[in-house]
Amino acid sequence: MYGNGGFGNVLKVSRYPNQRGVMLIEALVAVLIFIIGVLGIIGLQAKMVSNVSEAKYRSDAAYLADQIVGRMWVDQANLAQYSTSNVGSYANRDNWITTVANALPAGVATITIGANNLVTVNVSWQAAGQELHRYALSTQIQGRI
Repeated sequence: MYGNGGFGNVLKVSRYPNQRGVMLIEALVAVLIFIIGVLGIIGLQAKMVSNVSEAKYRSDAAYLADQIVGRMWVDQANLAQYSTSNVGSYANRDNWITTVANALPAGVATITIGANNLVTVNVSWQAAGQELHRYALSTQIQGRI
């Protein structure tokens, strides 16, 4: 029999009695620092998702505004029908406004046609818990393509 004479685990007396439990405190501090780091990464991830959503909505608004301007260029004979101040029904305009409402959260679109066929397309949207965003496009439509 070697070692402790067969008595199992013998309580060892530390040479540094004032440092008992220091290892446990160091481990708890390390876990606390790790948790703070993980929470920081989660916060960054949430902000990144929010920014990606905002960028998608902006690009969708730009695409939709370009889409209706393209339709107006092709359909210049009916340009006045595209104005949202026009109380009559016009399928191209009405379908596009419905597309905007479906593509963007709380999406609203207006089209104004001024002198010399100056067209202004305004698209606005508001995601839940965010401020109102707007995209405006102005162009002059005249002549043939």
